[in-house]
Amino acid sequence: MNNDPYTKNEYNVVEAVEELSSDIEEDYLLLANKFKELFKELENGYKSANLMLRIDATNIEDDTIKNEVNIIVEDVKNIVNESSAYFMEMNDKDILLYSNIEDNIKQLNVLKERIEDIKEDTIDLEVLSINAMTVAIKAGIDGRGFSFITDELKKLSSTTISYTTELSKKGNKIIKMFTDFQKGIRNLRNFQEKFYLTFNSNLDKGFNNFSTMLIKIEEMVLAVVEKAQLVSKPIFKIMDEIQLQDIIKQSLEHVIMSLKAIQSERKKDEDTINKYAVVEILSEISINLLSDVESKIMNCFTTYKSNFALLREILENIEDEKQKFIKNAKDSKINDILKGSTKVIDDLAKNIENTLNKKNDLSGNLKSVNKDIDKLTKYFKKYFEIIDRFYCIEIVSRIEVAKRETLRKRKEIINKMGELTIKIEKDIKKAMKDIEKSDERSKMIVKEYFNSNRLEFSVAKDFVNKIKQTKATLLNYNERLQNSIGNFTPYSDNFFYILEEAENDIKKLFERANQIAKTKNMLYDLNNDASKRKRELLKYNKIEKWEIKDDRIIDIINKFTILTHKQLAGNIVGVEVEKGDEAGELTLF
Repeated sequence: MNNDPYTKNEYNVVEAVEELSSDIEEDYLLLANKFKELFKELENGYKSANLMLRIDATNIEDDTIKNEVNIIVEDVKNIVNESSAYFMEMNDKDILLYSNIEDNIKQLNVLKERIEDIKEDTIDLEVLSINAMTVAIKAGIDGRGFSFITDELKKLSSTTISYTTELSKKGNKIIKMFTDFQKGIRNLRNFQEKFYLTFNSNLDKGFNNFSTMLIKIEEMVLAVVEKAQLVSKPIFKIMDEIQLQDIIKQSLEHVIMSLKAIQSERKKDEDTINKYAVVEILSEISINLLSDVESKIMNCFTTYKSNFALLREILENIEDEKQKFIKNAKDSKINDILKGSTKVIDDLAKNIENTLNKKNDLSGNLKSVNKDIDKLTKYFKKYFEIIDRFYCIEIVSRIEVAKRETLRKRKEIINKMGELTIKIEKDIKKAMKDIEKSDERSKMIVKEYFNSNRLEFSVAKDFVNKIKQTKATLLNYNERLQNSIGNFTPYSDNFFYILEEAENDIKKLFERANQIAKTKNMLYDLNNDASKRKRELLKYNKIEKWEIKDDRIIDIINKFTILTHKQLAGNIVGVEVEKGDEAGELTLF
């Protein structure tokens, strides 16, 4: 029928409410997802802030900064104890070597005494040659041959004295080198004992300062994070309002249910009072339900707006707190304190390297000792050539004395010369044995020391690498810490992006309220037209009052899932309704 009031609007009111319901549901679903993401980003931000001070960036355990620093300190102490034990073990071997060196020095001192004896005997031989020369001169022509012999003896004695003087110098040099080496080992041990005795206390002191300052910074971070969590309160309130979408959805379903019943009445061909009475009642119920939805949305919008204002205020305060933290953290000079802590580790590495350098120097001295002993041996071998010449001179002297009557009276000089030559020869042979023993022992000492050093250098290199790796870990951490402090924020960048989007999405609810108002206007027109047509028919049929003659409206009201809507509709219709759920049924979205 062309004059049906429902057809006066080209826009289908059922479709309008269905579209409204769909739009509002989409808006609320979008907001719900946005705020779920917000909470996720909040957790990520808090976690990142709490982990920013971690030394081990991969550490996801709920550990404390103090424990992490303690682990570093314990690692360094383990390296110290391990290296200390190892080097002390090496030093114990050096002490055994020290004993061998002591024996070798004694042997060299014996050699030194033999050289002195040879020198003394040679001096006596020289004096004897002078006396023999005096005898030869007094003998005149008979002493000419003997004079030549005694002159040769004097020259040979002088050469021997020169040799023994040089040998004595070389022997003293070797003894000094061994004595210095022995002293070097002793000083090295004392140096290491003193270093390791104080190192652990220095390490604890350095890292305690570092740990204390880190804990203070951690406390500052936790204080900012705790305040940052205040944003959860307004966000939770907004989330509570988002839960109203379920009630709004059910409310709009009640409206659609009512409108479809109106639509069903419209399709009837008869032009009856009952038809317009039903349309009038149902449109009035729909208007009231839409007003309830409109009120809820506007209350939501007001709640959102006030809580977003509170949220922005909290964020501004947190920004101020963040800037205070950054300033205080930088003022704490944690960078300088950490460098002071790593200096202790540097000292350990330098100690090990110094130890190796000192041992390397000692090794160089030992090599020199072997060369000097070889030279000493070569010098002694020349003695045997001299001894042979002494014997030759002795034989010639005996022949010359036997030939000359004037020289026979001084036969004791020749005998004495022979005795000294024999004694010198014996001393040289003993000295050669001493040199051979010393040479053998020296080479053994050098070999043992070099073998020990090769192993020690390899192990020490591993210790130094571990120490440097620990230092590198701390320095990398320091760089990361400085960057973390400078870029510190309890919220992620994505948090602010999502928050901005959510705030814009909430503004759409205001637009939905306008959409509801337009839909209500359409229903007002429908209601007014139905009411007018009903009055016209009542007047035409001279009827003062009309009661709806079927239970369809009651059936529709009983299908409502929200108690307040049932009561509202019951009051409009003028009937009592059965009990329902105050809040309505839960619809998950």
